[in-house]
Amino acid sequence: MLPLLAGLFNSCSEEDAALQFETESVSDSKNVQIDYHSPDPGSVAKQYYITANSKASEIKIKCKSHNAIYFDSNDPGLALDPAVRTSQTGHWTARVSSPNTITFTFNRVNTSAETENFASGWIMVSANSDDEEKASTFFSITRLLRSDDPLDEI
Repeated sequence: MLPLLAGLFNSCSEEDAALQFETESVSDSKNVQIDYHSPDPGSVAKQYYITANSKASEIKIKCKSHNAIYFDSNDPGLALDPAVRTSQTGHWTARVSSPNTITFTFNRVNTSAETENFASGWIMVSANSDDEEKASTFFSITRLLRSDDPLDEI
């Protein structure tokens, strides 16, 4: 009976993302945070989730599993520069700021009565390994447009 239960728990474990990142710097952890988990453990690999309130902030993350990363051409970010992705609503910008580092910038949001509560989007970051096999990881980005509250209080 015990081996059966152990097998059940192992099948629900979270698989690591293909690309591994670590936080290099955060302008203010009360305004922007990054989380790493699977939306469906056992079925979907872990992903990165970045949440920012309406205040200006920036977070810089570094890929520790690959030396050169890029934004996948299939993601929805709008940019003329292949090293930059901007949300369709303009509420965040992601930039490959060095070969293995991404800087996410969130400008201050000026709200009005018509401002939505939040805006969200995603990007896919990829890298090629030595054998030219492509590895990719998703980033989900959520902006709390009508909140100046520190994220640890929400």
